Amino acid sequence: MLAWKWWRDCRGRVILYCVGALVMGVFAAIDGTAFSAWIERFKGDPQRYQFYVFLTWNRVGYGLESPATWGAIWMGLALAITSFGRDYASPAASFMVTRPRRRIAMLWTDWALTQATVVIAAALLVGSAVLITSRLLPDLGRASELWVMFPPAIALAVTVYGLALFWTAATRSAVRGVELSIATMLVFTLAPGALLEWWHIAWPDRLQNWMLQLFGWRSLHSYWIDNPFRTSIRANYYARPVIYHSLEPYPIAALAIWIGLGLALTYATQKIMERREI
Repeated sequence: MLAWKWWRDCRGRVILYCVGALVMGVFAAIDGTAFSAWIERFKGDPQRYQFYVFLTWNRVGYGLESPATWGAIWMGLALAITSFGRDYASPAASFMVTRPRRRIAMLWTDWALTQATVVIAAALLVGSAVLITSRLLPDLGRASELWVMFPPAIALAVTVYGLALFWTAATRSAVRGVELSIATMLVFTLAPGALLEWWHIAWPDRLQNWMLQLFGWRSLHSYWIDNPFRTSIRANYYARPVIYHSLEPYPIAALAIWIGLGLALTYATQKIMERREI
């Protein structure tokens, strides 16, 4: 019953977000591979050919970063205040959070369905780009690299959803919930830099960089040792492209903290609801 109500309330947005994710994934793949035809002329030089294929995959990945990040933030905010958050902040709250179902069941059912929507949308975004790019270019192991941005998008959506739901429950207003959520994210983004610049307090900036490494991490980087377009044959010989494998491990600790923060905010919302008289 609760799942059906959530679907009736959010189905339009869910379909829109999933279709939008699919379209943005297709566009990122088409844009990233738009100039891939000229790579074929380097087939006689395997090292240089491999480098340009990797470079094209990187271009597709960079095209997916913004939709994955901002899409997760938008979905976390929108679904938090348009499903259970809207009901809890409305005059119908006295009916919604009383019998026959416990408040905790309503909250966590909404949470589970929201995260399922985010997972589906993120899979459509990355999967469509991987599918199209794989048909146009050799894989060379890069398809798995694009899926690296999948966990950060989920973690970010979990955190933003918990934040928006917490402020909505605390203020009993969906509008104020969004406003305070955006204000909190702005403080997290701008305060460490201000503290470092004005008062030379460095640890918030270091903590922020450590937390945000999850969204910029790459297990494979590529670069030129030297300018590859020199006219000298000898210079070109020494200017071969090199693929550099990073030795940095995946930031699992940062991922766990983001997810834990989102779960903690949702649990705090549960406690507010349990102790509040409607």
